[in-house]
Amino acid sequence: MTSQNPGLRWLVAAPLSATPTGRTLDLVDVLDQLGFTATIDLGPALGATTALPTTIAFPRLRAFSLAAVLAAATPLAELQALSERIGGPPSKRPTPTELLAAVAHIAGQGPLHAALATLLGEAAAPEAAPSTPAVAASEAAAGASLVDDLLAQATRATEPAPMASRPSAIIEAIVRGSQPAKPVTRDSGTLRAARDHLDAIVAAAARAVLSDPAV
Repeated sequence: MTSQNPGLRWLVAAPLSATPTGRTLDLVDVLDQLGFTATIDLGPALGATTALPTTIAFPRLRAFSLAAVLAAATPLAELQALSERIGGPPSKRPTPTELLAAVAHIAGQGPLHAALATLLGEAAAPEAAPSTPAVAASEAAAGASLVDDLLAQATRATEPAPMASRPSAIIEAIVRGSQPAKPVTRDSGTLRAARDHLDAIVAAAARAVLSDPAV
């Protein structure tokens, strides 16, 4: 125990050089001086389409933690930032299209992308082939109906057009027509499910890094 760094201290008796000097060294200080990097393939853990080799630096003992790995591994940091945007203010949240595009840029259109697309209801539906005979039949029916309407109007006496029930009716109709349509808001439960899944995948990938033999 020390006043500067209180906590559990380990005493390791081992030679740290070819010629031991008998000096006692702080294990934390020794590990902080070593500092090394490891290259880990995050593709399998993230459900990427291809290998995703990522170089992660471990400059000190505290780097061997989930929080440090999330900050040091670029793909994990980018996905974590994306998750924070999903949970942020509505004006800052990405649309489903933007979210899937960001995931595809980081990890490709693999299992993670497909799972999020399913949760967001953004799975592409197959386009139906145009039916030429059906369109022709519909146009013919519309033409026949138009002829019948014209004949019926010719046989009826001309009637004066009805007046609006109140003078402001036309003005209200113009105002309603000029107002922009309100954007469709994404269900918060759907976004929460997508964010939870993304967080779970990112956390599992960080744990995989710490358990990798290279680390």
